[in-house]
Amino acid sequence: MGRLAKIHACYRTPFWRAAGSSGIATLYDDGPVGVVFDNSPSNASSGTLVGFVYGDRVDAWAALDAQARRAEALSSFAKIVGPGALEPTGYFEKNWTQDPYAGGGYGAFATPGVWSKFAEAGWREPTGPLYWAGTETASRWNGYMDGAISAGYRAADMVLRAL
Repeated sequence: MGRLAKIHACYRTPFWRAAGSSGIATLYDDGPVGVVFDNSPSNASSGTLVGFVYGDRVDAWAALDAQARRAEALSSFAKIVGPGALEPTGYFEKNWTQDPYAGGGYGAFATPGVWSKFAEAGWREPTGPLYWAGTETASRWNGYMDGAISAGYRAADMVLRAL
């Protein structure tokens, strides 16, 4: 996952939508959070903002105690959706830089031309008995957990058909 922390703040509702905010933003300030997304369920039964602290930002943020990290992250969210962001019903963070089992980069980046030349089938075709699955092989949501899950299902289906 590289130098990245991921934060989820949960709310009773996606209150920012009623105020006309998408809950999606890129922050260019000195705060810890660089990007924010509305990760609420489509039926709006609850509200969730997800934010990413990355690169040099994560070093200073990670050095803070848990209460200060939470306060700074929620302050970043409040800049996007207002003061209601300061009072979540739940708060969760994962600092990937401190996970001994996560290494490497956040995502794979192909050079120009690689996607159009190889991605259609080349990253999905089995090599002998080895079948490929992973977010980079996904048809949708490439680079994200949804992509990894759908790629796993796709590869499993390919194995079952081959058997």
